[in-house]
Amino acid sequence: MRFFDLAEACRYVKNLLERSYTIVCVGTYLRSDDRAALDLCEKLGAAGLPVISCEYGLENCVHEIAEKKARKIAIVDAAYTSEFAKGLLVISIEELENIDVPLATLSTHAIPMQTTLGFLSSLLGRVDVEILGIPVKNLDIGLELSPEVRDVVEALASCVKD
Repeated sequence: MRFFDLAEACRYVKNLLERSYTIVCVGTYLRSDDRAALDLCEKLGAAGLPVISCEYGLENCVHEIAEKKARKIAIVDAAYTSEFAKGLLVISIEELENIDVPLATLSTHAIPMQTTLGFLSSLLGRVDVEILGIPVKNLDIGLELSPEVRDVVEALASCVKD
């Protein structure tokens, strides 16, 4: 697992887009900061960048990923860590299986990401996957982002669009 500050995160995401990755954002609007990735996708999509929003879980947009034949995807989700930091976590698929849950929980969704990615690979063949986590502070029921998380989303969207 690697942590990038905002400047490094911006360069990293720009590089993914230059390499034809589709940004796939996972979250729910009902759990405060869990909406961070969805808000990021709204902003990037409005700028014409390739995005897919997956409300409630990656499994809910497998059909859209397959329809678009998106064989390079960067999955963005909330990452609840022991300490909040403004930036972006990058987690390998191998690390997903070994994440120390108290340290970092990448997804709050029911179907494990590895299972969904396996199904996606059965539809498309090889799929290159990058997993990005936006550190969050609050996953309680609520409709607003924490101010600090909103700042991260705004900064990422702004710098990636430039």
